[in-house]
Amino acid sequence: MINFLQKGICKIQLGILCLLLTFGGSFAAAQSTVIGNVFSIVSDPEPENELLSFQAKSYTASIECKWSGNFSASVRNFELQRAAKSVDFVTIATIDRNTNCGSNHTFCFEDKNVAENVKYFYRLKYSTNEGLVVHSTIISAKVNSHSIVIAEASPNPYKERTTIQYMLSNPSLVTLEISNEAGEIVKRFQQGLQKEGRYAVPFSAKESGLPSGKYNVTVWFDEESYQLSITETE
Repeated sequence: MINFLQKGICKIQLGILCLLLTFGGSFAAAQSTVIGNVFSIVSDPEPENELLSFQAKSYTASIECKWSGNFSASVRNFELQRAAKSVDFVTIATIDRNTNCGSNHTFCFEDKNVAENVKYFYRLKYSTNEGLVVHSTIISAKVNSHSIVIAEASPNPYKERTTIQYMLSNPSLVTLEISNEAGEIVKRFQQGLQKEGRYAVPFSAKESGLPSGKYNVTVWFDEESYQLSITETE
């Protein structure tokens, strides 16, 4: 009788194992662990070598491409490719994986070889040691010949207050953003739609409840931007 029961249990266990193997494809994205007669499913961690973001920002005379993702050590470098008509891409820069842009998962490159009023298309190419080759989606940006010029921030460096001055050659929607060295926006001035002309915006970190130190000013005019660094001393 005992031998009969043991054989029955073995047949049941074997049947369960066959059933799991039959539907094993459903668990391809998971790891399995067998402990005694218990079969457990453990979810995989975040996928490696996944591109999370890829964007291009135009400045007065250049275009900056920035990207981030969960890249493993198997990715050694990135190729930034450019085209003028979204075809015939050529590599304009090779960025080593160890050359990050502010964090271990963010990379960037400033393309200064650009002409005004030309729309450029960019894509990213990278490969792994296992032979996997990835091309990103295509993004675009353009440097316009008109818009804005920041004359100065005066005084700079300053002790108590400075004045940020900028000039518009065409009507634009204007926003000023003040960010700290960590890249966090700490102050924003929504200027709205402004006509051609010269404008001035006073700023003081102390009066805004912020510590003295170095800050970056980004002036957005429509979808373009201009940057300037300012320093407030004690």
